[in-house]
Amino acid sequence: MSYSFTVKVDPDKLEELGNLYTQESAAYEKFNTEYTAFNQKSDELKRRIEDLRRQLNDSTPRPSMQDFSGGRGLSLSYEQEASYEAARQGWEAELETLIGQPKAELAQLQANWFDTHGRPAQRTFRDPHDIGKEMGAFYIKGCPYQVVRLIGGIFKGVANQADFFKRTEIDLQGEMTLHKTEQGWQPLG
Repeated sequence: MSYSFTVKVDPDKLEELGNLYTQESAAYEKFNTEYTAFNQKSDELKRRIEDLRRQLNDSTPRPSMQDFSGGRGLSLSYEQEASYEAARQGWEAELETLIGQPKAELAQLQANWFDTHGRPAQRTFRDPHDIGKEMGAFYIKGCPYQVVRLIGGIFKGVANQADFFKRTEIDLQGEMTLHKTEQGWQPLG
């Protein structure tokens, strides 16, 4: 079977979508830039915290129960356990003093990020880099599924994204193989 038809779109709606795409693309790029900076700063603070933790452990290793057991494994007397617990708490307090400032910076950075950006806003174009898929869906919205199968890839190979918002009519033609079913003739594939 050969087919030939034209898909028409309201030019005003197309212009509105073009403006929306421009706005959302700019917001998407801005968000990605800010997110990259946030991740870099966050990773830097996490590395600094880990480096400080490692420095403390290298200079003053974290106490272990075996240090206080007098060679008897992990079995401690009441006095030994109290000494161990005091040494462990002292080490953790020293660690907290050492990493407190970068840890607070990290918490503040994360709080500011989520206060400012929170959950991403609803966007029409989920990924401006894959505009062909989004615009293809817009052009074929409301078409019966048989037509959708014919024109599903109408924007494959369109390189310039501005072209998506200039085409108010798309002429489609081609050939397809049909087979007879109980519901009538259906395209194969």
